[in-house]
Amino acid sequence: MMFFVGNVDPFFAECRAYGKIDEFYKKHLGKKDPGLIAARCYGYIYITKEQEANLRSQFGSLECNHANSDADKQIRALVKQFIPNEPIDTKVRSIRRMVKDLKTLQSIGVYPRDICARNYRGGLLVDFGMALTEPSCVLNVLPEWMARKERKRDLGAFDEMIEELGINTSVRAVRTVDRQIRTRTEYTLYGLRDDFVELDASGKRAKTARI
Repeated sequence: MMFFVGNVDPFFAECRAYGKIDEFYKKHLGKKDPGLIAARCYGYIYITKEQEANLRSQFGSLECNHANSDADKQIRALVKQFIPNEPIDTKVRSIRRMVKDLKTLQSIGVYPRDICARNYRGGLLVDFGMALTEPSCVLNVLPEWMARKERKRDLGAFDEMIEELGINTSVRAVRTVDRQIRTRTEYTLYGLRDDFVELDASGKRAKTARI
């Protein structure tokens, strides 16, 4: 069970995703530069209690992730590239390039699972706290048809995000023949919880939890 929790903990989810992204960059060393496919990550830090107190005094309540349920543990944080741009700015990064980045992430086994405008800066993804990264124990316990949809649903969510933002473009992440891929709205409509699965007694099979 701890192994399962370690795969879905937001901090470790980001570490695993950026590990794969770093491998992708290393494979292209000395070759044609593929460019960034996500905001840069420089490592991680632990926030001391004194630093935490200073942050709280300046910014109030912090939305933070402790190492476990014990509040005495230090806060963990990934150090990422600061990008001041608006979330989606087609003058900075085109929709076509953003789709390419997302599909590249999927090709290396990284599935963000939380595609929305607030998780983009300057057209680059900055949040992988809900990401599943291959090999994934979560995907391994799901029925194959469900795991296949889980791997693809970011594409539907991307198209939905662009539509919600009112961006006029003919570029689509999902092909017309794949329109059955569920979007964020559909998961809410059908009462599906994308962050929970129900395991059977053996712990080897699962289905998406309903709310």
